Amino acid sequence: MTGFAVDPERLSASGSALQSVASRLSSELSSFKSELAGFGAPWGSDDIGSLIGAAHDEVSSWAFECYQDALRRAGVPARIE
Repeated sequence: MTGFAVDPERLSASGSALQSVASRLSSELSSFKSELAGFGAPWGSDDIGSLIGAAHDEVSSWAFECYQDALRRAGVPARIE
């Protein structure tokens, strides 16, 4: 005996609940990404603004890739658009 038991029904219910949370996260992240894009480029197009914009684009792209990878590992096939 290993000292623990698995209840398949509870395990399945927990998995379904986790899938639901991950799907909601995917939807919320898509909404957030759209909202973020809606702000445009408020930092301007001068030299400093261009540097800020480039940094923003790289960081936000990396962050959304990380979120997408986490969702994929959670079994959510949806893509953050």
